[in-house]
Amino acid sequence: MESFVQAIISSLPANDAKLHEYRQWQVEDEICSQIIQSCQSEWPDEGSVSSDLQPYWTVRTELSYINGLLLFRNRIVIPRSLQRMTLQKIHQGHQGISKCYERVLTAVWWLGDFKDLEAFVRTCPQCCQTTPLTSEPLLPNTLPTFPWQMVAVDLGHLK
Repeated sequence: MESFVQAIISSLPANDAKLHEYRQWQVEDEICSQIIQSCQSEWPDEGSVSSDLQPYWTVRTELSYINGLLLFRNRIVIPRSLQRMTLQKIHQGHQGISKCYERVLTAVWWLGDFKDLEAFVRTCPQCCQTTPLTSEPLLPNTLPTFPWQMVAVDLGHLK
């Protein structure tokens, strides 16, 4: 079991100093600290869960507290106060929604992470300026059923 825990911790994409910072931020965050308490003891029944923890109840089996770090599967749980900064770092290269989400899937997690990432990328000023606008697809003309039912002319000028 200890080797499994070490494998998870060593696979996280952060150095020891950064992991220590995440531990501190998680303990200081009210919701993360409540989740940590629930992971260490036992989650209450769905009806008696506090309103803050209610959204996390459905994923409670995926949450774990290992070596002082709150994880969702093998990803670091990001406190609400750090989510915007995390989105900025993930989107630093302006690679679009799918590439950014690949980065999220390997490292971090919070409830609604994909929805937040999508909104963040769609409202990025730099991406909005450089992304080409997609035009509507051309509608096909209806085919005439008899001759001379429809006549079209191309106008042009030749020098």
